[in-house]
Amino acid sequence: MTTHKVMIAGLTAGTYEYKVGRADENGNPTDYISKTREFTVKSDAEVTSFDFIQTTDQQGANWEEYQV
Repeated sequence: MTTHKVMIAGLTAGTYEYKVGRADENGNPTDYISKTREFTVKSDAEVTSFDFIQTTDQQGANWEEYQV
């Protein structure tokens, strides 16, 4: 299993769409492209509370071990 992360700064309030995909060793797109997903950024005035969840670094050897 491979995971990736992206950190984006400076977004203004609004809804954003994104897709993720995979490139081959030459940087060319492959057949894998995710569905379009979205997330919403709220302005400071809109945020009145938030929840925080902390998990450990799950070290699995196969896909089944990641299925909690």
